[in-house]
This record gives sequence, structure tokens and C-alpha cells, in this order.
Amino acid sequence: MGGTIDTNCVVVNGETTTYDLDLRDGTPCVLELELKLDGEPAKAWTATLWPSGAYAIARDLPQATTDAHGRARIETDDPGSFDLHLVPAAENATALEVRLLVELVRGTTPLARDLETGRVEGTIASWHGDSEHGWRYESGDKADFQASVAIHADSDGHFVLPIVPI
Repeated sequence: MGGTIDTNCVVVNGETTTYDLDLRDGTPCVLELELKLDGEPAKAWTATLWPSGAYAIARDLPQATTDAHGRARIETDDPGSFDLHLVPAAENATALEVRLLVELVRGTTPLARDLETGRVEGTIASWHGDSEHGWRYESGDKADFQASVAIHADSDGHFVLPIVPI
């Protein structure tokens, strides 16, 4: 990390020069997440911060995994708008992704969410054995989050989505 600092002081050989440097703007932005599903801690979910509006990133994104209490701490250098991408633990056997908009400022920003969930099971009437592509569940526009998951059906078109935020 580098850069320049504008100063209005003069350094003279053999004399002491004092300059107060305010580093408060260098404080990182920390998201303190507490995630629950139906009142219970969301364990082992991956939480990743994406800068809002970005579709491609050429660096590692800040991320963390929720602990046994559904808590995670994510740190980033710059404040601003972020899409928080939440993905369940692999043992949940779902490709669900939940996205929340968060505004981060320097210092700590707490975010506690308790997502109510349901299960969706059904059969796609127009299903053909080769129509595995393109079917998705997506949350409605009225929610303050976005959720999406690919629907994978068996040969008869039957599918199960074990976790769906409502």
C-alpha cells in the first residue's frame, strides 16, 4: 500500500519537525454478521462481499464462514455498497444463493438476519429428460433480499428445493 500525504510542514536539517498524521480514514470496514434460519443459527454458510454493480473481479473477495452460532466477521479496506452473497453449507445439498445489499462504513457494521424458510417440492409438467437447463427458482421483487437456485429434476421432472427463503 502506498500513496502520498499532502503536508504543509518544512523539514530542516538538524531541527525537529512535528506533524500530526490522522490515520482514522485507514480504519478497515468490518461486517459483523449474525445469520439465522427460522430462529436457529445458520452454521457453515459462506458469506462473500461483492462490490455492488461489479460482475467481474480480478482479486480475491473478502469472505468468511459462519460459525456454530451463525456469526461471521468480514473485513474490507474500502467503504461503500456491497452485495453480500450467502451460500449454505455443502451438506445442505442445495445451490441456493441469497444476496443482500449492505452499506459498509469505516469501523464495524452489524448485520443480524433471521431468514424464514420453506421447502418447495414439485414436478415440472413440461419436463423432458434432456431439459435440465434453464429452470430456476428466484425470489420475488418485494423481498429485501434476492434468492436464486437452479432446479435439478429427476427423469420424471420431480424436484426438491430443501431451503427456500420466504
